Amino acid sequence: QKRAPAMEDLLSGLWNILPSTAVMKRTSYDAIGGFREEFATGHPQWEDSYFMIIAREQGRFVYLDEPTVLYRAAASVAENLKRRRVWKPENAEAMRVERYTRNSDLMQRLVRERFGDRAVRLIAAIRDATVNLLVGAGLTAMLEDDRILARRCYRLALHYGAFNTKTYVRLAWTYLPPRVARAISAALPPKLQRAVSGPAQA
Repeated sequence: QKRAPAMEDLLSGLWNILPSTAVMKRTSYDAIGGFREEFATGHPQWEDSYFMIIAREQGRFVYLDEPTVLYRAAASVAENLKRRRVWKPENAEAMRVERYTRNSDLMQRLVRERFGDRAVRLIAAIRDATVNLLVGAGLTAMLEDDRILARRCYRLALHYGAFNTKTYVRLAWTYLPPRVARAISAALPPKLQRAVSGPAQA
């Protein structure tokens, strides 16, 4: 949205405020205490969001309707997913699916402890975003023909969003023999193909 968020906005949903686009006084940064070091052990997510929520406690934000940073985006869905892949085969720790949820759990705990019931909608939004992250990781794993890792991602996604029908379908898809999956996929619309086996042709 093209406006500066109020505190209640930040506690009601996710606002994607990139630190590279923000400027603040050093005194405000020091009052916040900087970024929480606990976030450094998990997937690089939520650290910035929590920082900005606490920054808003120091005073109101001002929105500048001008571009201040340029980002380079991937040309296709498939390429974007591959770039988002944060695991490496040679890195055993990075292969742990739990690293995707470590910061999500920490973020939920911190906002719950600090804001209580005021943050109920924010916590729900965090859980939804965690589901999307895990599903994205699962689809990327399917692109790499890593059904075991995809299965783990989808199962964990169901922990955070148990009523997501698509995730159940994606999980079931990982158990199909590749030959059967290819035969069924050929009869599906392209959009549904991508939804279950990754956007390999996107």
